[in-house]
Amino acid sequence: MAKQLRDLGHGWDESRLDEFETSMVYRQEVETFRQGLADLSARVRSASEQLERERSELVERGAAVEQARSRVPSEQPALSGPDIDLRRSALRTARSRLNDQQRAGLNLENLRAQLASLAGGDEPAEMASDRSSALLPLLLGIAGIALTVAGFLVGGDSLLLGAVAGVVLLGAAAYLFARSRGASAPAESPLATAVARRVSEAESDLREAEDLLVEAARPLDLAGLPTADVLDNVEAQLEAASGALAAWDESNGRVEEAKLALEAQERRAERAKQLLTTTVESQTAARDEWRQWLRRRALDDSLAPEGVVELTGHIETARAVLESVRGMRRRVAAIEVDIDEYRLLVGPLSEKHGIPVIDASHQHVRAAADTLIDRLEETRTQVSARDLARKQEEQQRQRLDQLDQRLKLATQDLAELLAAGDAEDAEDFRHRAAQYTQRQELETQRNERLGSLSRLSGPDDRLAAFRDSLAASDQDLLQNRSTELSEQIEALNTRRDELNQEHGSNAAEIDTLASEEESAELRMSRNRLMEQLTEDAREWSRLTVAGVILERTQRKFEQERQPSVIRHAEEFFSNVTGHRYTRLFAPVGEQAITVTDSSGRNRRPNELSRGTREQLYLALRFGLIREFGEHAERLPVVVDEALVNFDPERASLAAGAFAKLAETNQVLVFTCHRTIADTFADVGAQVSDIGQSGA
Repeated sequence: MAKQLRDLGHGWDESRLDEFETSMVYRQEVETFRQGLADLSARVRSASEQLERERSELVERGAAVEQARSRVPSEQPALSGPDIDLRRSALRTARSRLNDQQRAGLNLENLRAQLASLAGGDEPAEMASDRSSALLPLLLGIAGIALTVAGFLVGGDSLLLGAVAGVVLLGAAAYLFARSRGASAPAESPLATAVARRVSEAESDLREAEDLLVEAARPLDLAGLPTADVLDNVEAQLEAASGALAAWDESNGRVEEAKLALEAQERRAERAKQLLTTTVESQTAARDEWRQWLRRRALDDSLAPEGVVELTGHIETARAVLESVRGMRRRVAAIEVDIDEYRLLVGPLSEKHGIPVIDASHQHVRAAADTLIDRLEETRTQVSARDLARKQEEQQRQRLDQLDQRLKLATQDLAELLAAGDAEDAEDFRHRAAQYTQRQELETQRNERLGSLSRLSGPDDRLAAFRDSLAASDQDLLQNRSTELSEQIEALNTRRDELNQEHGSNAAEIDTLASEEESAELRMSRNRLMEQLTEDAREWSRLTVAGVILERTQRKFEQERQPSVIRHAEEFFSNVTGHRYTRLFAPVGEQAITVTDSSGRNRRPNELSRGTREQLYLALRFGLIREFGEHAERLPVVVDEALVNFDPERASLAAGAFAKLAETNQVLVFTCHRTIADTFADVGAQVSDIGQSGA
């Protein structure tokens, strides 16, 4: 190490190292210069990188300004916002006037049809009824004349009866004919006059409704009387004009935003340039100060602080090596003293144990010492083996005493067990144990048999009596009695079956007799029920037809007269669900929303999945925003984390719906998820990082 220092040209030796140890007082200053220069270099690099980033961002901002300018339409829309609002107001008024005109026209057609019917076209139902009722007096008169003629032809008592009956029938026919003539004569002319007057009023109402419709449609620049299709075309043109105006305003807004961002970026780039210039000047000043410091200490001014630190490290290492060398020298001197003392100790001990030492050299003393150490180790091994053998002998003796004690206890327990079992030896004891086990099994069987007998006869005295009777009975007699009882049971079963068959025959005969007596009454009841059923069938037919007509009318109304909110929401919902649901409507008379899937099946919101239900609610909000914008100022739409619960497919479709809504409203969507931001970027939305913009 001292040689390396000498190669540096400073002539380092032991004395110079000792001097340097006391003269290194500038180490802290070197470290300060090194740290300061390193910090300035890092700041210069950071400022350079920041300047490059700002310049790159400046180029991107300029390109964004040009791109925004290229997206601005070449011509400004013909209609302004107030013009569009005025035409939409006129369109709503015209639709209302059109409905009034259609109702007036329908009323006029109905009245004209009634007037034509009264004038001789279709016969009213009342006249048909009166004519059918006039046939009855005619029939009664004919019957009276026939009875009178028959009485005169037969003669006798039949003459009187026929004449009386004929007179009565003729009188009844005259009365009914006079009554029917009196009821049907008046009211035809006044009804036709009233209907004609109402037709005239309806024509006047229709002309007034048409005039109001033309006046309401005048701001729309339409020729003639507008129809529903013409108004629909006007509405489509207004929607297109509104979209074009919104696109124009949005494009201009984006150009202004891009210009502001470009100006801000230019200011940031200028600040970065100034920061780099200031940092470079500070670095140059620090390097000049460092060179002056080296010259004042007679060092090469081309040295860097790291080189001085490395030189200091070499000096410290050389000084440490020198100190190690000096320590080793002191250790060698101490070892030589220890060797002399060791020689004085080994000599007498070798002579005592008969190990000759030829001379006092290190080799002979070491050989004698090794021999003494080997003998010592051998002796220690033998002593350890002897102690181990004595210890094992003691353990075996203790184990033998324990086994003797266990043998005595086992012999004593065996004697006590044989005495308790009254057995002569072990074999006799095992035989008695087997007999005891067999006895327990027999007692268990006996208890089971007694339990069965107790369940059959009853407990206590009845069981004892039953056991006595069994003991006194003959088994053959019991078997014969059992056979007789079985035969009696079989005969009784046969008799029971015969009685059941006889009972069934009697019941059938009784039913037959009852049906013959009631057949006439039942036929009359059947005829009445058939008539009632026919009447009910007619009523059911009328109600069914009316229900079908009402259902079709309701369905047509739901399809053609849905609120604007629902119509707008239907379009958004169809798009965000990938056209899996095609219709959205609110049933008449219900406070609920119903959706129709691609297969034509209707579903309520509670029948949809959670993701589809959230898409439905989002579409309803979009429809409400679009409807509000048609009647008032279009306001910005601000949402936060609206797609966090959507899967990637639903999120992509919903982002497309937001882009569609952005055609008419300014939409601001906030999110902290990069994937959602990328989803909006995929549909053409402008994505801005608020954190970077704030920096």
